[in-house]
Amino acid sequence: MLQNNLRANDLPGRLGGDEFAVLLPDTGLEEAKGLAERLRQTIEAMPVGIGTDKTVNAGVARAIPTLDKEAAIDAADQALYRATVAGRNRVELAD
Repeated sequence: MLQNNLRANDLPGRLGGDEFAVLLPDTGLEEAKGLAERLRQTIEAMPVGIGTDKTVNAGVARAIPTLDKEAAIDAADQALYRATVAGRNRVELAD
């Protein structure tokens, strides 16, 4: 699903369990949030067995050269946590 909904230069990867990250080169924060929302809606609309929870929570953060990769992942993870606490099935931007 990710490969079918990303650009050729975007890089999806699995962090572990049910957590994924996508690097979006040359993409602004609002554009990244829009993509995360489209992915959330695509997953929500996928036909899956009865009783399967298809909620998607996403945290979107900006990775900049002066910020190490662990800090960027941590910022996205904090935004993901806020999405979960705020009611699930939503996209949140990092502070």
